[in-house]
Parts: sequence; C-alpha cells; structure tokens
Amino acid sequence: MTAARWCLCGALVLASAEGQADWVRVGETAEAGFFVDLGSLEKDGSNRRFWELTDLKQRGKEGEMSMRARVLYDCQGQRSRTLTLTVHAEPMAGGKTLFVGGEDPQGWIAVAPKSVSSEKLRMVCAR
Repeated sequence: MTAARWCLCGALVLASAEGQADWVRVGETAEAGFFVDLGSLEKDGSNRRFWELTDLKQRGKEGEMSMRARVLYDCQGQRSRTLTLTVHAEPMAGGKTLFVGGEDPQGWIAVAPKSVSSEKLRMVCAR
C-alpha cells in the first residue's frame, strides 16, 4: 500500500472517531492539558487501545495547538506506543489538520513514574 493510501486510511479512521470523543482530562503541565477518550477504550488482555489528546497552551512553531493520537498501552509491561497521530491548528483537535502520521518508529516507550503517561496508564488499566 502506498504512503498516500496509508495517510488517507488514517485520515478516515481519525475522522470517524472525531464525532464520538468524550474527552476526560487526566493531567496538565505548564505546556499542555492531556485527555483520554474512555469511550474509545478497547481491551485485549493486558493491552489497552484508545484515543488521547494533547492540548497545547501556546501555539507551536509549526502552528499546532493540539495533537490527537491512537495509542496502545501495555498495562503489564508499563509501556506505550503511538499507532496514529494527527496534529491540528486549533485546540481539542479542531481546525486544519497540519500532519497525519502512522505508527511511531520508536515503538514501545517505558511509562515514567509520576508522569501524565503514568496517570493515563493507571486510568485505562483500571478498566
């Protein structure tokens, strides 16, 4: 499948999820607010797949104000990875889509203790 088709498929999946999101705030830093969509939560053993959103407090250097990602958290392994990502020009995944990306090439990332990611892990793994 070509890169253009992957982008189109990702955009269609993201668009279908947009109207159904029920964002719950899980944390905040000086730079951003962090949300999860518990309505999108899917369980598979110790894994949890769901949508998360980062809402920036100041516009980024590329004009971005928010990012929405489909992520996979491994409750047992205490790690996460990004499956798809969109970057938006307005808060809460609104406005023009500035970038659509697929799976993060870094793969799995350990969830740091006492971080916003650890709070997401706690929240989704308790369900």
